[in-house]
Amino acid sequence: MVTRATVKADFMAGLTGAVVVLPQGVAFAMIAGLPPVYGLYTAMVPAIVAGLFGSSRHLISGPTTAISIVVFAAVSKFAEPGSAQFVQLALTLTFLAGVYQLALGLARMGALVNFISHSVVVGFTAGAAVLIATSQLKHYFGMHIPSGESFIHTWRDLIAQLPETNPYVAGIATLTLVILIVLMKLKPRWPVMLIGMVLGSLAAAFAGGESEGIRLVGKLPSDLPPLSMPDLHLAAVKQLGSAALAVAMLGLVEAVSIARSVASKSGQRINGNQEFIGQGLANAVGSFFSSYASSGSFTRSGLNYTAGAVTPLSAVFAAVSLALIVLLVAPLAAHLPIAAMAAVLLVVAYRLIDFHHIKTIISTSKRETAVLATTFFATLFVELEFAIYVGVMLSLIIYLMRTAQPRVADIVPDPNTQQRNFVIDKKLPECPQLKVIRIDGSIYFGAVDHVGERLHSFAEANPAQKHLLVVGTGVNFIDLAGAELLAAEARRRRAQGGDLYLAKVKPEACETLRRGGFRDLIGAYNIFPGKASAIANIFQRLDHAICARCDKRIFGECAQVRPILPGAAAPAAPEFGALPRVERLLVASDDSEYTAGAIHEALRIAKKSGARVRVIHMIPRTDNELTAGTEEIPEALLARARAHLNDVEREAIAAGVTCDTEVIYTSLRLYQEIVNQADQMKADLIVMGRRGRRGLARVRLGQATAKVIGHAHCAVLIVPRNAEITGQRLVLATDGSVYADAATAMAGSLAKIFAAPVSALSVTLPSQSDRRHEEARVAANRAAAFLRSHELDAEAVVYHGRPDEVIVETTMAKKADLIVIGSHGRTGLDRVMLGSVSERVIDATSTAVLVAKIS
Repeated sequence: MVTRATVKADFMAGLTGAVVVLPQGVAFAMIAGLPPVYGLYTAMVPAIVAGLFGSSRHLISGPTTAISIVVFAAVSKFAEPGSAQFVQLALTLTFLAGVYQLALGLARMGALVNFISHSVVVGFTAGAAVLIATSQLKHYFGMHIPSGESFIHTWRDLIAQLPETNPYVAGIATLTLVILIVLMKLKPRWPVMLIGMVLGSLAAAFAGGESEGIRLVGKLPSDLPPLSMPDLHLAAVKQLGSAALAVAMLGLVEAVSIARSVASKSGQRINGNQEFIGQGLANAVGSFFSSYASSGSFTRSGLNYTAGAVTPLSAVFAAVSLALIVLLVAPLAAHLPIAAMAAVLLVVAYRLIDFHHIKTIISTSKRETAVLATTFFATLFVELEFAIYVGVMLSLIIYLMRTAQPRVADIVPDPNTQQRNFVIDKKLPECPQLKVIRIDGSIYFGAVDHVGERLHSFAEANPAQKHLLVVGTGVNFIDLAGAELLAAEARRRRAQGGDLYLAKVKPEACETLRRGGFRDLIGAYNIFPGKASAIANIFQRLDHAICARCDKRIFGECAQVRPILPGAAAPAAPEFGALPRVERLLVASDDSEYTAGAIHEALRIAKKSGARVRVIHMIPRTDNELTAGTEEIPEALLARARAHLNDVEREAIAAGVTCDTEVIYTSLRLYQEIVNQADQMKADLIVMGRRGRRGLARVRLGQATAKVIGHAHCAVLIVPRNAEITGQRLVLATDGSVYADAATAMAGSLAKIFAAPVSALSVTLPSQSDRRHEEARVAANRAAAFLRSHELDAEAVVYHGRPDEVIVETTMAKKADLIVIGSHGRTGLDRVMLGSVSERVIDATSTAVLVAKIS
C-alpha cells in the first residue's frame, strides 16, 4: 500500500540507487561493447517497466555483468563492437530475449524457479556478495587491476599490489565505511548510503581529489534515452535467435534468484510467472528506448532493500533520479569518488550474506549444506549463470535421492496411551501375524525399488507376519509403477495366506488406484479410512488359534480372544460330521454351448473323485403331444439329442470317466424332472450350466435353475459359460447357520478332491451390532478350524459390506475358481442371508457356484 511514508522511503532508496548505478552503467556498457551511455539508458526504462509489472517490491533491473558479457559474445560475431550495426543488433537481441521471457511468463512457466532451492539462493547470494566485495577492493585501495579477471587472479593481483596502496584513496574509502557503519547503528532510518557518499565526496575534495590519485566518476553525458528500432528482419532474427534464448534464460534465472534472495529477507512471496512477464516487458519495451538486455541487479537490489525501499516505486524513482542526474547534475556527480562508492558496495555486499540461514542450514542438513557450499564456490570460480545451474542440478539430484528413498517405518500401538496411538518404538512388541508400517513419501517409479526392497525385507525377517497394513498418511501420490507394486505385494501375500491393507490413503492416491483398476486388485474392502477401522477389520481375518496362544495383546481387539494357557490343549474342531461323499453326479443338459461347460466340469470332478456321471437330455412334450397321447419322441429331436449325447460319451471315455446318458421325453416341468431324476439315482451333486452373467432367466435350463436349487435334496453346482474349476482356491461363504455348515462340509469335500486352499468368508453389514460382528468372526474361524481338522489349508476372513458384493470381490481378489454357499427352503432361493445372497452371487459372478442343501 502506497502512503506518504512509503513514498518518502522509496524516493530516498531510489535516489541512492541512482547514484550507485552511474559508474556501474558505464562499466557494464563497455563490457557489452556498447557506448557508455547505453548502460545508463538500460538503467532507466527497463527498471521502470520491470518494477511496475514484476512481482518483487525490491528488485531493481538494469545492466548486469553476466548479461553484458553474453551480449558482447553473441553480437561481436556479426558486427564491430561500438559500431551502429553492433548497437542495432544488440537491441534486436534484447527484443527477442524479451519476447522469449514474456512468452514463458504468459505460459505460466514461472514454476521453473521452484527448482531453485533456498540453499541455492543463500549460497549464490553469499558467493555474489564475495564477488562484489572482491571487485571493489581495487577501488578501495586505489589499485590498477584489469576488469574481468577471475576471482583467483583478482586476489593474486590484490596481494601483489598491496604495497602500492594509495593512502588517500584508502583513507577516503575507510572514512566512508566508518561513517556508514556508525550511522547504520545510530541512525538506521537516515539515508545512510547517500550521506556516506556525500561526506566521502567532501573528504576527497579536501584531500586534493584527482591530484592525489583519487579517481572520480568523471563527466557523464546529459541525454535522455532516444527512441530506437531493433532490426527485425528475418536474417537478423535467425542470427540472434538461439543467443536470445540464452540471454532470456540467464536473465530470468538472475532476476528471479535475486528477487527470491531479497524476498527471503523481506518476507515477501515472489510470483515467478509475474516476474517472467515483468522482465520480458522490460526488455521488449526497453529495446525501443536504446536499452540493451537487462536483468535484476544484485548490487542495486540489495542496496534498494537496505536503503529502506517499500514498494516498486523505488525502481521508478531510481530511474527518474538517474535521468535527472544525467540531465541536471551530471557535473556534480562527476566529483563522486569511486573509493567512496567502493565502501558503500562493501557494506551492501556484507549485508547480502545471510549469516543466520547459513548457520541454520549447516546445523540442520548435510545435504543442504553441500548444496549451499557447492553453489557458493561455483559462484566464485565458474561463470555466474553456470553457478546457479550447478546449484539447481545438485538440489534436484538430492531431492530425487530423497524422494526415491522414502522412510518405511515400523509402527506399533503404544500401550501407555489410552487410544493406543501408533508410534515408532523398537522396544514395543509387534503382532506376530500383522505387520504395520508407515510410508513417509510418495510411491512413484523412482521409489518402487526402495519400497519393494523394504517390503521384501519385512517378509523375510518375519514370514509369520503374513498380513501387512500400510498407513498412507505420508503418501502424497501413487503413480502407475507404485500401484503395480502394491498390487503385486497383495498377490504375493495372498498366495502366502495373508493380505495387504491400506489405511488413511489420501484421495488423490486412491483415485489413481481406482482409475487404473488397482483398487479391485488390492480389494476395495482392504482400503480403510482410518487405522482404527483397519485394525478392527483385519483382526477378524487373523488366525485366532494363534491369537489365543499369543501373550503380546497388541491391539484392543485382542481381548475378544480367550487366551489358552501354556500347556493347555487347543480347542477341538467343531462338529460338522464327516465330509460328504461325491460319488454320483447328475448333469442336466441340452445341446447348447451353455451346458457344455457344465458337462466338462462334471467330468473333471468325476475324474478326480472316481464318481459316476449321468447326463440327461430332456425334451419337453408340447401341449398338442400331450393331448394326442404321443409316447414316441419326434425323430428330428431324438436324432439331435442322441448326437449330442454321443459327443458327451466320447468326451467321458477320453477322460476315463464312467458316464451314462439318456434322452428323457417328459411331460413334467424341467426343474421337476431334474429333481426327480436326481432323487431316483440318489445323486450327490446336480451340475447345471448358465449363460454367462445375469442369465438365470435367459435360457430354457436357466429358467429352471432357481427352482432346482430350491427343490433339490442335494447340492447344485452352477457352471457359467467358460468357467473352469482347477482348484486354485475355494471361497466358502458362511454365517454360522446349519445351512452354512452344510456348505462347509461340501466345501471340504471339493477342496479334498482338488487339493485346493479354502477361504472361509463371513460378511457383516457395517451397520450391524458388535454382537453380529463377533458372530461372523466366530463363524469364519469355526469353519476354518473344521477344514483344517481335515488337513486342508484354510483361512478365516471377515469383511464388512454388502454380502453378495463382498463375496464376488473376494473371489476375484483371491483368484478363486469356485464359490460354495448355503441355501434352504423349497420355494426358490430363500430370504435368509445365504438365500437371497446366493441368488445375487450366482447372477453377478462368472465363477462356478456350488449351493449346498440340507435334505
